[in-house]
Amino acid sequence: MTKEMMEDLLRSVTKLLEEINELQTKSKQMDELFLSLEIRANNIELTLNGLQQNVVRLDQRIATVVERQLEKSTNKFLSQGIIQ
Repeated sequence: MTKEMMEDLLRSVTKLLEEINELQTKSKQMDELFLSLEIRANNIELTLNGLQQNVVRLDQRIATVVERQLEKSTNKFLSQGIIQ
């Protein structure tokens, strides 16, 4: 192998190593981005679960209010019927 061939080979190997390092760096960046997305997705899931619980509580409260209003209306209707 001539000196020139050795130098070409060395340059090629050096370039490949630089590309490998760049790929490793980009791979780490991708891992960080995926981790960030996973954290965001988990936060969204927690928020949605909280909202779902709030909706259930609100639904229960509305049902209680409606039930009480029906009781009041029924009692008022019965009272008026008895008085007349």
